[in-house]
Amino acid sequence: MLFRRVAQVVAPALCVLALVVMSGCASQSTVATAKGSGSGPAIIWASDPVQAGQTAMIIGDGLDAVKRIQVAGHAVKPMQQNERSVKFTLPNGVAPGVCAVRLISDAGVSVAMLNRPTVLWAQGDSGPTATPGGSVRVFGRCLSVGKHKPTIELRDAAGHATKLTMTKAEPWTLIAKVPANVQPGDYTLAVHNGTGGSAGYSQPIDFVVESSKAWPTTVLNIRDFGAAGDGMRDDSYAFKQALDKAAEMGGAIVYLPRGRYKLTEPIVMPTNTILRGERREWTEVLWPDFPEGEQVPQFMVTGGRRWAVENISFYCANYTHFLGVDYKDPEAGDVHVRRIRVRAVMYRGHLKPEQVDERFRKSLKLSTGGGDTIRLAGDNLEVVDSDLYGSGRSIFLYRPHGAKITGNDFYNGRWGWYCISGADGVVFENNTLTGGDLMSTGGGINCLYGVPWSQNVYYAHNTLKLMHGWDREAMTSDAGGGTYAGAVASADAQSITVADDPNWSRKDWTGSAVFVLDGKGMGQYRRIVKYDGRKVELDEPWTVVPDSTSIVTITMLQRNYMFLGNSFADASVAMQYYGVSIGNIAVGNRSARTAGFKSMALNYHGMQPSWYCQWIGNEILEGNFYQGGSNQSTLAAEAELVVLAHPRRGDWQWPMSLGTVVRGNKLHSNAHITIGSRDAAGPDGKTPTFTRDVIVEQNHVANADRGVWVHRDTAGVLVQNNTFDNVAETYRDEAAIARQQAAAWAKMMKGTGPIAVWNFDRKDPNAADDAAGNGFDAMPDGKIAYTDEAPSGSAVVLDGSTGLQVDRGRMINMPNWTATAWIKPARVDGRFGIVSKRTTGTAAPFIIAVRDKRLTFEATDAQGKWSFNFASEPVLKPDAWQHVAAVVKHGQGVTLYIDGKPVAHKDNPGDLYQNAQELWIGRDAWGGAPADTGRPGYFPGAIDQVKLWARPLSDTEIAAEAKSAQNP
Repeated sequence: MLFRRVAQVVAPALCVLALVVMSGCASQSTVATAKGSGSGPAIIWASDPVQAGQTAMIIGDGLDAVKRIQVAGHAVKPMQQNERSVKFTLPNGVAPGVCAVRLISDAGVSVAMLNRPTVLWAQGDSGPTATPGGSVRVFGRCLSVGKHKPTIELRDAAGHATKLTMTKAEPWTLIAKVPANVQPGDYTLAVHNGTGGSAGYSQPIDFVVESSKAWPTTVLNIRDFGAAGDGMRDDSYAFKQALDKAAEMGGAIVYLPRGRYKLTEPIVMPTNTILRGERREWTEVLWPDFPEGEQVPQFMVTGGRRWAVENISFYCANYTHFLGVDYKDPEAGDVHVRRIRVRAVMYRGHLKPEQVDERFRKSLKLSTGGGDTIRLAGDNLEVVDSDLYGSGRSIFLYRPHGAKITGNDFYNGRWGWYCISGADGVVFENNTLTGGDLMSTGGGINCLYGVPWSQNVYYAHNTLKLMHGWDREAMTSDAGGGTYAGAVASADAQSITVADDPNWSRKDWTGSAVFVLDGKGMGQYRRIVKYDGRKVELDEPWTVVPDSTSIVTITMLQRNYMFLGNSFADASVAMQYYGVSIGNIAVGNRSARTAGFKSMALNYHGMQPSWYCQWIGNEILEGNFYQGGSNQSTLAAEAELVVLAHPRRGDWQWPMSLGTVVRGNKLHSNAHITIGSRDAAGPDGKTPTFTRDVIVEQNHVANADRGVWVHRDTAGVLVQNNTFDNVAETYRDEAAIARQQAAAWAKMMKGTGPIAVWNFDRKDPNAADDAAGNGFDAMPDGKIAYTDEAPSGSAVVLDGSTGLQVDRGRMINMPNWTATAWIKPARVDGRFGIVSKRTTGTAAPFIIAVRDKRLTFEATDAQGKWSFNFASEPVLKPDAWQHVAAVVKHGQGVTLYIDGKPVAHKDNPGDLYQNAQELWIGRDAWGGAPADTGRPGYFPGAIDQVKLWARPLSDTEIAAEAKSAQNP
């Protein structure tokens, strides 16, 4: 029943508000046929909400055949158009609300209904269901419009409709009362936002109204069972007696009057039982610390199904998990935590350092963040209005279905985080989540613990702050993995057969998805209902059946996460989609002192796409940060609102990020918008497209180095109507720059001399000019000095904390080349870059470095493997001038030279990886003494006469270069 309900919700998620008018299409839920319309272009997805003066985007198939576009009767011209996407602006005369878009081609007419309500899911007063006289809450897009009154209808099997009384209406969520006379049963639920007439109803979803399950009313006073409540005597026996009596009665309210109840055993809750204190401020339950070596209970408060705890303050010291259930129990669920306070501090008091260390190490066997303050699983979960301070993870929800987590104060403990894994309907709202320890980290929503899918999370009006440990990510989606990425052998209406063997071994992949990344049917995904070898059966028919041109990936499904009005501060990133992310919405969120907001399609142990995500009206208040970015990878930089795809495979050629909207965001200081990945390869115009079809409009950027930066691995990025204030570079189009560079590169290739020469003779403290005249000027990232004790003229002196960056060096990617330099290292025991082609720890076409007296060459091949790495014998000397060189011959290999003589060679017929990162003199992404991957490897000493050729020099030419010093 659950999977059928989930599957029927797929349609609006796949074809957001799209009604495709064509014949012969397989999907009844997303496509209709109009008489005489012919077979128009297929519409797979359309962007909304969208208003007059804003840009709409449609993803589909055959869109290049569209000759005319009409929006609410107005003729409009496409701003960008190709086979698989079209973008156009809604005319100023279009009223707010539902509007029809007609795509007219010779073959027929297709119609998309923009701003029609999309219901993603609904929850009720009983978790995933509602009760007569209860309430229902609906989540989606375009649910209300301005002053128009929306309606929610429940329709029974006979077609009778009941309109619900609205109590709250917002564009993203509606709340309504369910009449007391509504009969329990199966219904469909639909929303009308007050516009669009009969065409303004949402696609219906299944919804269940069930009879209310009454909680018991019999009260068992704990004092009647002998509890003293004085904090001195052990009340464990009284609690056991009372709870056993409640179990015998089939449930009861176990009441704790004002007092302090000392226990030495855990509380085990019977089914259908409430443990209720008189008031949280008056009723305390406490456990003394367990002696070292004594077995600590798995939970301090636990139970099976259907129990509640409310109005109590709890205290304990050493513990495993505080309150929860066995998350592997398939019957777990229906647990309610209301208005409690927890102080579970395993490091309390005068512990010795070795005791702290022992407890911390033991806690990490429970999770990477220690034990859980709250640990729940299953349906109808509730944690409300509580104050929860623990030593490890604050909350872990496993496969929550219809969960309500609202109004709480959560504190992450030592390396503690929060974890929502395998969601299916979660409201996480009006919570404060604080790093309660100097080592606390963040958390997020994920597909960890073996779950193949997660969906439908309303994450709104929360405050997250003070996260300084581990990766520090305040909100991240996560879970690496995938079974297949590649070509299609065949497909039919509701199945697909891939061209090679998937790896199905990791987990049960039922409910995960097949995504069409490129080729026929691009932009579609379908959930897996069955798989056998290479054949996969799907939950719904394809709108456009893939074929042999299609590229697909099979991976987890994470979709329909809604982030509204949250505040993030002092974390590595505010929010990031780390891998697969489909249809996520981020509206009105605020970031301060984080690296910002990120949509990232990734090769994360599988190719994971990011599609149809929207960033609307978010703010970066303070963009400066320290030790931030994904995986805490950046020491300091401007924050970003970034949309990118990072396949991390040299042979990958297909898009992974698709259909993103970046609109109306405000970046107040030290922050910018980035589209695409700076690691993308190629100066020659052949850079693969990894990110495509992005709208960047009506944003404001102020007080920043950059405004909008579009990288070359993108296509179909529409940038318009953005404003800037005090921004040094308002717009940078790397693809346009690449075209200019390609022309310049072609000119450079005609000569035989070096394409770049840094001789450092001008002694400029702010720059080292390219003496070859090709503009490869090098800028120091710190303080530099010069010396006349040099092989020729003057040499630059680096103190081990500064390098020189060549920004124009991004274009340097050559199959055949030579690099030479004079070096005088102050030390040779460590790893220090001489010349490298990267800033961050990514794949690179070359790194020439000193490592423990050896001259080393490191480079990635086109498949992303470091197959070019090798080194000389340990012959480099400190405090002595030595001439070093590397010569690369495409298809043959690499030779290293010291003082004009070859000292090491490696055969390698492969192609060098290409990237678009900067070239550095005197630096690589990692190193130091001792070498450390967590810090840059800056060269300590003097460097002179650095030269690059776009051809391999001969042994004779290298020897001549080594003898060319004027002051040997």
